[in-house]
Amino acid sequence: MGTKHAGTFVLLYVGDDGDPESFTRVAAQRVGSLTLGNEPIDVTDKDDSRWRKLLAGGVRGLEMTASGWISDSATFNLLCNLASQGLIRNWEIQFASGLSLVAPCMLTSTELTGEYTAAQQYTLSLSSADDVTAYGLDGDTVQFSAGSYAPSGSTALVTVTRTGLGQGAVSVDYTTADGTAVAGTNYTATSGTLNWADGDTASKTFEVQILEGNDLGAIALSVSLADPVGATIGIPNPATITIPQNPFGALVTLAGGAVTSPVPWDTEVYDVGAWHSLVNPERLTVPGATELVRLIHNADTNAATLEAEMRKGGSTFIGAGKGDTASIGTNHINMVGFDVAAAQGNYYDTITTQSTQAGGWFAAERLPPTTKIALFNKSGSQALTGGVETAISFNSEVIDETHSPAVWHSGAASKYIVPAGVDRIQVAGLIETDSVAGQVLAIIKVNGTQQRGCPGKDQDTGGAERLTLASPTLDVAEGDELEIYVTAAANCNVLASSWFAILEPADNVRSMIRKSAAQGFASQVFEILTFDAVVSDPSGMHDGVGFTIGAGVTQARVACGLRVPTSTDQSVFIIEKNGANVPGLPQEHTDTATEDNLCGFGAWFPVSQGDEIRMNVLCENAATIVDHNGLYMAIEVR
Repeated sequence: MGTKHAGTFVLLYVGDDGDPESFTRVAAQRVGSLTLGNEPIDVTDKDDSRWRKLLAGGVRGLEMTASGWISDSATFNLLCNLASQGLIRNWEIQFASGLSLVAPCMLTSTELTGEYTAAQQYTLSLSSADDVTAYGLDGDTVQFSAGSYAPSGSTALVTVTRTGLGQGAVSVDYTTADGTAVAGTNYTATSGTLNWADGDTASKTFEVQILEGNDLGAIALSVSLADPVGATIGIPNPATITIPQNPFGALVTLAGGAVTSPVPWDTEVYDVGAWHSLVNPERLTVPGATELVRLIHNADTNAATLEAEMRKGGSTFIGAGKGDTASIGTNHINMVGFDVAAAQGNYYDTITTQSTQAGGWFAAERLPPTTKIALFNKSGSQALTGGVETAISFNSEVIDETHSPAVWHSGAASKYIVPAGVDRIQVAGLIETDSVAGQVLAIIKVNGTQQRGCPGKDQDTGGAERLTLASPTLDVAEGDELEIYVTAAANCNVLASSWFAILEPADNVRSMIRKSAAQGFASQVFEILTFDAVVSDPSGMHDGVGFTIGAGVTQARVACGLRVPTSTDQSVFIIEKNGANVPGLPQEHTDTATEDNLCGFGAWFPVSQGDEIRMNVLCENAATIVDHNGLYMAIEVR
């Protein structure tokens, strides 16, 4: 635990009563008196064989007085707390010879001279009626230099000290063990042997490779020493390596409306990793080493038209979410984007053509370095014939980390083939057209059909159209073909700025529900859509209408699709928690002359057991909603 002092000086440490226990150094002490059992000990006598022999036979009871100087306020406060509350803690007394005594003691008295400023003189008395454990009776002691360690980057450096006279060769084995951190997922299991030659008292180190933290909080593993040769193992043993919470992202919103663009997000729902600052409230900035960022945005306005898009460093980029909408009232646009080349200091913002009302939100989330993604765009525009459904060709590869070599592309540039070993995906894309008269509809399909959970979106703003789609986690099999199909009411072109992304997501607990019975909706009245059937629900969250959050869940994400089969005006959905739309939950709006297709993908948002998740729907004209593969609500939780 540090450099040893000779003579009447010892080093004194106090435990924190944890499991495993960590010890905090109080200070170097000048011992006034020491009693073991009923025998007083002269600690100034270099011949300590008599009391070593006493300890070898077992000792019950310890009394000690000592004095020293406190050089930091944390130690000052610790001693005051222990003394005032009469707490019993394990105390360790280290001697220059390598001998350490450990016993559960009460701080029976302490005298502090004046208020703490820079250094504080004190005297204290310890008393124990329990067994005294001695380390180092048979020679040197090897022990961890601290009770806990923190990683630096992708490694944790662990130090083991040898104390005593340094006579003879010494070795000790070390190994890691799971705590809340799991080997192979969060760290690399490590074991080995540390060796000291005769006369070598230098500290030895070993490294533990850190793979990935946890988005929900700090996690820990333990490191242990065992099987010493030529020495005894001191405390603490084991020690702990704590992996801090991932800087997984931020969710920001507006407390009030904003008339400026970029949108100045003034309220943080959460910010893990310091992505957001009120100095530049419009920005979410990458806080550390990150390569892959998912961006999610819900733009809201009271105006009759709305255009919105994401930017990186003030400019558009391949993978940015964009959207347009127009209607007779309030407008909502939900969009998803990916930055596959994110670096520390990169920032993202959102711009709109209209003032943003309260309720809009913006989220950024760091995806784990183990995440695999493929992102494709177009090398040029692609002509569409009015009324003809066309598979869109994405023939330019931005990145394909999914497998090496890249195997998503097939002979047809519009098709992306699921390779071996992949059983779940999330799919997203942006379709951007030049000006078109009438409706544009985009649908993600698997094997040529809109399977359950495949999103569809249409829009008719009377000009250029931008539609961003994103699916929930879909179950797939090797050989499945993925495509985006687009149908335009009139001749137009799909622009090169369009993109298509395929992501292999984390395997979170997830459920998906659908409709079975038809449900009628009155004109211009918000009503809860009843999802009365299950696609999959391993967690049992389906409650007959939507979802009810179960025990142990703190975060959730919702993705959904809505299809109104007959509409001559606007359709709207709002996902709600306990009857209210909250930041992180998607809203979407469209207004076409025929059927309406909408989809939404939310950010992680905080939840508690018993929270109810519902889809609230408004149809401008009376409509009957029936089961369809583009009609679903999915949730993933953690």
